[in-house]
Amino acid sequence: MLFYGITNCLFVFLLSCGSKSAVSGTGSNSATQRALSDTATTESVSGAVGNSKSAIPPDSVASDKDFSMTLPEQNTAPLTSKTLPEKDKKQPATAKVTEKNQNKHNSGSTKPVNGQAADKNTGISAGSNTKTQSPIPVVHEAKPLNQLPPATDETKPMHPKDPFPPKPAETLGIFFTAADKFLKNNVLQSNGLVNYGRIKADKTELNALVFKIASASLNQTTDAEKQAFYINAYNILVIKQVIDNNLPASPLDVPGFFNQTTFQVAGKTLTLDQLEKNTLYGLKNDPRFHFALVCAAKGCPPLLNAAYLPNTLHQQLAQQAKTAVNNNNFVKINDATKKVSVSKIFDWYNNHFTAGGKSVIGFINQYRNSTIPENYTVDFYEYDWSLNRQ
Repeated sequence: MLFYGITNCLFVFLLSCGSKSAVSGTGSNSATQRALSDTATTESVSGAVGNSKSAIPPDSVASDKDFSMTLPEQNTAPLTSKTLPEKDKKQPATAKVTEKNQNKHNSGSTKPVNGQAADKNTGISAGSNTKTQSPIPVVHEAKPLNQLPPATDETKPMHPKDPFPPKPAETLGIFFTAADKFLKNNVLQSNGLVNYGRIKADKTELNALVFKIASASLNQTTDAEKQAFYINAYNILVIKQVIDNNLPASPLDVPGFFNQTTFQVAGKTLTLDQLEKNTLYGLKNDPRFHFALVCAAKGCPPLLNAAYLPNTLHQQLAQQAKTAVNNNNFVKINDATKKVSVSKIFDWYNNHFTAGGKSVIGFINQYRNSTIPENYTVDFYEYDWSLNRQ
């Protein structure tokens, strides 16, 4: 009985050693050697106790095969289709075909779901009646910044496709270019008369210029840029006033034409008089401005059919003064009576033309091709306020 008890204990011990060897992933050869070593130890112990030279029966020793059959293996390999339960292996016969075709024709942007290709927008497998898949969000491409909605004729921006606001100099450059095109298209070069009928028929260009005048920025601009801007703004706003009042016979027929109706000019609210007398002449008291500012009357100097530009402003003002005083309808000379008749402009703004001790004739002679004798008397003819239309 003692021998039988010892044998059972050793057998249990061997089973325990075999189990640990299987879990730790040791090879079957190592387990066999350990079992044989333990068997030898058992034989020596049993001989000492029972003085028996008999060995443990062969059938009582567990072999490597026995251990592998009785002990459960710990499977650490990744699950495959062979290791899945039978219920998970059951799929439609067409699943593999669908997956194969999907992998063949798909660009790789959609992964198969349960053996079937998923829809790009919904994430639901094709051919499935259930909607348990989480929908894939549809990402819409954002519109580039430079694709802004079109502006109306009343509010056309200077940079309609530019996401960044232009610099003041760039803004004025666009305004000068647009104003130059507008004046060339609608003002006669020979006499400065305006084609109001054409402008009234299509006010798109005019309204765009008015918007540019209102929204222009004069920060960090030179005096020449400001002066050119204000002169062009004045002439364009006069045309705007004529169009808005349905082409009156004279600007004086519109109450408050010069001193009541206001406009937005570079962020300021101004009348035409304020724009001329306070704003423009506030920068510089240059009498040549009077030959550039046109008040929609035939008595004014002819309107230039181009925009005044900062780089050429001095030359343009000089040329306008020269054109005006050499026009026999603007400066009328009677050598027989030694009299010169000039526009009322020289009377209304006498202090501008006689600054520095000059006389009216002295100022005119600066730009005349043939000078007028200083001893000629000066008078002022009536101003023609009829509309300067073609």
